[in-house]
Amino acid sequence: MVKVGENSNQRQTRPFSTIPLDEHGQEDLRLLAQGEIPIILPPKGTQAPIHGIDELAMALKWIYMPEQVRMVTVVWLSSHQGFSSDNRNRYINEIGWWLWWLRARYAEFDRVSALEADLFDAAMRAAGLSASTRRGRITVVSSWYNHLIGAGCTVSNPFDGMTRPKPPASSVPHITDDQLVGILAHAAMHESIGVQAILVTLVATGFPVSSLTEIRVQRLTRNDGHWILRLSITDGSHAIILPSYAGQVLHAYRATRRNKPGLLFTTRSGAPLQPPYINQLVRRIARAAGIDNAERVSAQAIQHSISTSHSQKTIRTRPGHSSAVTAQPGLPSPPPYRCPTYRLYQQVAAEVARRQRRQHSISPPPVSRRSPKPYRS
Repeated sequence: MVKVGENSNQRQTRPFSTIPLDEHGQEDLRLLAQGEIPIILPPKGTQAPIHGIDELAMALKWIYMPEQVRMVTVVWLSSHQGFSSDNRNRYINEIGWWLWWLRARYAEFDRVSALEADLFDAAMRAAGLSASTRRGRITVVSSWYNHLIGAGCTVSNPFDGMTRPKPPASSVPHITDDQLVGILAHAAMHESIGVQAILVTLVATGFPVSSLTEIRVQRLTRNDGHWILRLSITDGSHAIILPSYAGQVLHAYRATRRNKPGLLFTTRSGAPLQPPYINQLVRRIARAAGIDNAERVSAQAIQHSISTSHSQKTIRTRPGHSSAVTAQPGLPSPPPYRCPTYRLYQQVAAEVARRQRRQHSISPPPVSRRSPKPYRS
C-alpha cells in the first residue's frame, strides 16, 4: 500500500506537506484517483497534519475550498465562545485529518457520500486508532459539516446517520455520593480555602478540568439570591446556579484573592493551574479521606460520576433570563432542593457541621492566659 506524499525513499513528517511531489508521488496520486491502489492513513502516533488556525486556512485554500467555506470555518473556530483553547486545537487537528483524506481521495468536500465517510472510518481502524479516537474525530468533522450547512455552504453531511464507533466500557471508577461527601467534608476540615474551591467546582458542575482552569473571576456572580458560575464548554456558554454551600466556598476563596481580575484558579505565582496538578490534588485528598482505590480517583472520575449519577445535575439560567430554570426548556422550574446536586451539597454541609461539633466536643478546654495569683503565707 502507498501513502500519499510518500515514496520508498522519503517520508514526510507532516502528512499535509506543501512540498511538491516528485514523479513517484505524482504517479501515486494518479493511481489513487483512478482507484487502482488503496489508501491508508499514516500510522497511529503520526503528527497531526494541521496545527493552528492559520495552517487550517492555508490548507483550505490549498485544496481549492470555496472562499465562503474558508471564511465560515475560520470565523467559527476563532470566535466561538464555547471553545476552550484545547478544544479549538483538537477541532483543527481532527478537521485537518479529514482534509488530508479528501486530498488523498481527490474528493470534493460538498460531494462526498456516506460511503466515503465509512471508508474514512475503516482507514482509521486499519491505522490502529481506538474506537474513542475514531468516534471523536467523526463527531468533530460532522459538527463542522453541520455548521457549514447552517451557513449555506453545503447541503449534506456525509457523516449524518452514521453508526459511530463504540468505545469499550469505561474503566473510569465510579465515585458514590457518600464518597464525594467524604472528600468534600475532609477538604473543609483540613484543606485551604483554595483547595476547597477547586473541589466544590468540580463536583457542582461535573464539567471537564479544561473548562474549569479557564474560569475567570468575573464569571462568578450573584443574582436573585443565587451564586451563578458561567462556564464555556464545547457546545456553548452555560450559566450554572450553584448550591449555596459551593457558592459560599467560592465567594470566600475569591475574597482571599481580593477580587483581582484574571483566572479564578491559579498557582501562587499567578500561572494557570494544569490538569495533572488537579488530578494529584484529588488523589491526595481521596487517600486522606479513606476512599477505596484512591489511586484511581481523578478529576475525570468525578466528572464521570456526576454525569452518570445526576441526570439533572445543575439548574441553569436560560440565556436572556435571570430566573432559575432547569436545563430542559419548557419544564416548570423546580425548587433548588429538587436538584440532585443541591441534595448532595446539603449532605456535605450537614457532614461538615457534624464533624465540627465532634471536633469541638473532644478538643481540650482552652488554657487560661491569666497569671496565677502570688502565694501568700
